[in-house]
Order: sequence, then structure tokens, then C-alpha cells
Amino acid sequence: MIKIAVVDDEIIFRQYLRTAIDWASYGFEICFEERNGLDALVQVEVHKPDIILSDINMPFMDGLTFAKKVKEEYPEIVTVLITGYNEFEYAKKAIKLGVQDYILKPFEKKELLATLLDIKEKINLKRRDSHIRAEIVAFKKQNLFSLLIHNNNGLSDEDMKQKLKDYNFFNKTLLFQVAVVEMDDFLHRKNSKERNDIQNEIHKILNATMKLEGNYTAFYDDDGRIISIIEAGEQSINEDFQKYKYESFTREVQKVLNCTVTVGIGEYHRGLRGIWISYKESLSSLQNKFILGNNKVIEYNKVTNVSYKSGFYAGNVNENILISLRLNESKKIEKELEQVLIYIYNNNVSMDYTYAITMGLISVALAYVVEIGYGIEQVFGETFYPVEEIEKQETLSELWEFVKGTFNKVIEYSSGNKITKGKKLVKDAKEFIDINYYDFDLNIKKVAGSLYINSSYLRAQFKKELNITIGDYITMVRMQKAERLLKSGNIRFSEVSDNIGYKDASYFSKCFKKYFGVTPSEYEIRNK
Repeated sequence: MIKIAVVDDEIIFRQYLRTAIDWASYGFEICFEERNGLDALVQVEVHKPDIILSDINMPFMDGLTFAKKVKEEYPEIVTVLITGYNEFEYAKKAIKLGVQDYILKPFEKKELLATLLDIKEKINLKRRDSHIRAEIVAFKKQNLFSLLIHNNNGLSDEDMKQKLKDYNFFNKTLLFQVAVVEMDDFLHRKNSKERNDIQNEIHKILNATMKLEGNYTAFYDDDGRIISIIEAGEQSINEDFQKYKYESFTREVQKVLNCTVTVGIGEYHRGLRGIWISYKESLSSLQNKFILGNNKVIEYNKVTNVSYKSGFYAGNVNENILISLRLNESKKIEKELEQVLIYIYNNNVSMDYTYAITMGLISVALAYVVEIGYGIEQVFGETFYPVEEIEKQETLSELWEFVKGTFNKVIEYSSGNKITKGKKLVKDAKEFIDINYYDFDLNIKKVAGSLYINSSYLRAQFKKELNITIGDYITMVRMQKAERLLKSGNIRFSEVSDNIGYKDASYFSKCFKKYFGVTPSEYEIRNK
């Protein structure tokens, strides 16, 4: 609707305008009427009309003065003067003051309507252009911050700071904290439009709540979660206050939208790279929601990251399973799941944590379904709610049959156990790396040579089938081996480095920190 305000000191004329046209049928509404410019200015502040129809001769403040003030304070509002013939010269003068148009009394309804419809079209075009520009800016901004949280921007700090300034994110303290917001029943929402609408409303509530000193921005990641980044202000950090703001946000979401969200908060870290570190911590915090419950604010420095501290896995099992899914290696998936089950039995894992482990595995299966272009409902049916299915199982053996059945269904739906020539090649390359990871000279050329194929062809096939580079896979295997060696204890870093294919222990330490976010010594301390 286009909002119209009528400002005229003649009540009869105001009443005439009110009934002269079927405003709603043409997409208009009269938002207020006033008898002079002085009172009208107060109403303009309240109602923010799109168009003002104003007389010239009025008490207290005439139409020309009123139009000038409106133009100065609200340049986007269109003013149209409706005036008598003897005021024609004033009307022409008003054009110079920013008045869009004028209509001489007496006039026909169709003349007024034609003028208003023309203005309406211009307003709508301007709104569409503004919306498109805003979407482009938002897209570029989201991409920029996505690079920061993944520590993958390729720019110097100074260049990145300049780009952030372009989006009104002026770095001052360079002390950042990241939080991740996840809608708790996201997978339960059958309709993707419904999910998107609710996520957008959650985003609006977050923006309205997090009015803090210093910089703040929020955007979506690839999984539909909202990432919130705060740069601390000049005052000392009050972490309790930050948590209180996020708790206020979760309560408001539940009150307004009748759904719940969980927030994982990382610690404050200095420098642009600190954004990436805090983001990883916030994800770790969020993993605890299956143990601590939904609709909570979980702080990294106040929870025990069970999956990381317990000696189970820090995403490694999930990574291995996802790679095996891409290669349709059902036997390897079955073996990985069996190792998880043995861990649960041997360590007397609580039911809550068992649910957390299970949900993490199911999430891998669902993520792969989306990755290959299918809908979750398409594969599992519209009544598939994983959390409910997990909680429905009465024994651990029944629960694990459900997990294995989920993976079998995914493999079956994505072409069963058939393996293409490309998949077979990548599978062989992967097995060669798994066996020879300790070789100092292991690289793509050596792997390709073992298979008697061209390096470029292998590189392309590996990326196509596994969605990671062959170099990244070699690093991943080596880091997982290093993690196991460090957890075993009583081994020097130099020995670990030698055992996984690194000649230089300091270079190994840098690679380890880049992969895990901590140095080998810090990792060893955390896992004691």
C-alpha cells in the first residue's frame, strides 16, 4: 500500500478527498489528515507517508514552508500541491523547493488519480531498485564475512579492514566474539518456505536484540544457521551481559514465533583471525545442545566439550563417513559405525551423549542427501523426524539398527553400491594415501604415478568425487593419525612429525594448529 497524507485547512475538501476515490482498490490508503503544516509535521514523523497532498494557504504554517521542511527532513516523501488558480505562481515556485507536482482546483477525479498512479509507479520502481541493490550488498557482505569465519580470505589484514569499512564495520579494538544461532526444530519443518520465513524472522529479532557497544553483524552460513559477530567496545568486556542479551533473544523468539533456538558462543579473540577461532569454539559449544537441551545459550568457556574431551572424535569419524558415502563404500561406513558402537559400550556413555553422537551421524547422512541434490522428504518421506525416531528406540541395539538403516537408505537412493570408473580411481588413490601417509615425499604426482594416470586428471576426479583436493585429503589423514598418536601419550612432537610424513617438526606444528585451531602442545594439555 502507498500511504497518502492530506493537509488542507478546509474540512469539506478533506472529506471530499476521502470519498472521491476508492483508494484501496488502487493500492492507496489515507494514513492521516491535518488542517495545517505545523500539525502535519508531527504526523509525518509518526506515519511516514509516501505521498502528501497539501494546500498552499493554511494557518500557522503555509504549504510552501511545509513542503520545504518535508523535503529537508524526509527527502523520499513526494509532495503534491493542490491549489487554486490564483496561487498558480506559488505552485511553480514550489517545484524549485522540491515539490513533485501540483494540481489546480477545480480538478477532475481522473486527473488526480492519473497523477497519483504515475507517482505510485515511480515509487515502486525506486523500491524495487533499492531492494535489488540491498540484496546485492547483503550478498557481498555475507560472502566477505563467510571468508573470515573460515579463515580463507587471502587478503592482508589491512585490505580486509578496508573492505569491512565499506560495509560500515569499522574495526577499533579488534577483539571479536562469534555466536552461532540454530533453530532447534529446523529439520521438522516440512516446508522450505516456512523454514526460510521463520529464519528471517529470527534474524530480525536477533538484530533488534543485539544492540551493543561496538560493531555487530549477523548473516547466514551454508547450513542455514545465523552467525553473529561482535567486536567488543572500548569498555571492559562483560561476558555475563553478552549472555544475558542472547538469552533475551531466545526468550523473544519463543514468545513471538513459538519455536526455540539454541545459541553457541565462542570466546573473545584478538585480530581478524580471532573471528575464525571464536567461530570454531561457538560450533563446539553448539554440539553440547543435545546433552544440555535446546533453547539455551551455551558458552564455550563454561561447558565441557564432551566430543572433544572424551577421546571419542572431533569430527574425524563424520569426515570419514562422508567421504565413504561419496564413494558408496558401504562396508567402510559399516566399519566406522561399528567402532562408534564399541566406543559407546566400552565407555558406558550416557543416554544423552549417545543421542548426541547419533544425531551427529544422522546429520552427516542428511547433509549428503542435500549435497547430491535430493530433498530429505524425498528420500525418507514427509513423516521422517530424526530426533523423534532416535528417542523412540528403546535399546542401544535398536538405535543402531536405525542408524545403519538410515545410511543404507541413503546409499541405496544415491545409486546403490554401483561405482563409476571415476569413483574407482579415487577409491584407489585414497587407499594409497591411507597406506603411505608417512612418506615424506607423498604428493599428487606420486599418487598418480602409482595408478599410472595423469596428475591433472587425478586432481580433477578427486575434487569431483570427494569435494576436497587431494592435498587437503593427505593433510586430513596425517592430522587424524597425529591426533591418535598424541592421545596415546608419551611421544615427542618430533616423533609424531616423523611418523606422519613431516620432516620439519615446526612445520607440522603449524599445519596441526591450522587444522585443529590449537598447537600440538595445547591439544595434549586439553586432552590430559
